[in-house]
Amino acid sequence: MDPSRARPTTPKQPWGTKTPILLGHRGAPRAAPENTDAAFRAALEAGLDGLETDLQRTRDGVLVLSHDPFLAREPGHAHEFIATLDDSALRERIPTMSRLAELREVLADYPQALLNLELKTDAPFGDARAQELVEELAIWPDQLTQRLWISTFDPVQLLRLAEADVAVPLAFLAFEAAALALLPSLPIAAVHPHHSLVTAERMAEWHERELAVFVWTVNDAALAERLLALGADGLIGDVPEPLIAARRSTGRSFQQSTV
Repeated sequence: MDPSRARPTTPKQPWGTKTPILLGHRGAPRAAPENTDAAFRAALEAGLDGLETDLQRTRDGVLVLSHDPFLAREPGHAHEFIATLDDSALRERIPTMSRLAELREVLADYPQALLNLELKTDAPFGDARAQELVEELAIWPDQLTQRLWISTFDPVQLLRLAEADVAVPLAFLAFEAAALALLPSLPIAAVHPHHSLVTAERMAEWHERELAVFVWTVNDAALAERLLALGADGLIGDVPEPLIAARRSTGRSFQQSTV
């Protein structure tokens, strides 16, 4: 098989019914603290189609939602990594930090909402988070997992997830152009490029490879309109209003996906 067309065999891609999809980057972080229940619900109430959030892992194997791998540094102290703390200690330090299990409750309350989970790299500590995530999702009901996909900057994590037969599509996050050379070798259904990487030529190439394209972090209406005009399948941003306005102005609200 041509590796450039490698795909997870299951399940149906959650973005396959219509595009463009609009996702709240860590929820709606300008309305409430990022990656919290309040931020997630604010994004969905504002009219976005779903959420993007970040997975870290505690020392005792609990998946928590945090962009940074460490806690805010206190004066005179070094950074304290989430991976060095048990969940109970983390709850004492940061009572508002959400767990993946709690995010599941948000999805249950919003039965149309999509979810992109970003699995953060396990370096420098090393752990089994890819396998643990596969095991966690295996006990989620189909009506939830069918609305979910996993992205990561880490190609090794993608390979681990595929090897573990994860039951959701995978996507590769890219910030540098050099990383795009990895696309043909990865078991992915989508690419998530930073907006600075998107050109008409690349967009056409990605779609030719049958990859969906979700662009981040897009907070400007003019930029959003340009990306949608180029054919982006989804946008990820901090502020719902510019994304919603751009989708409305381009008239792409209910177009069928190209991939």
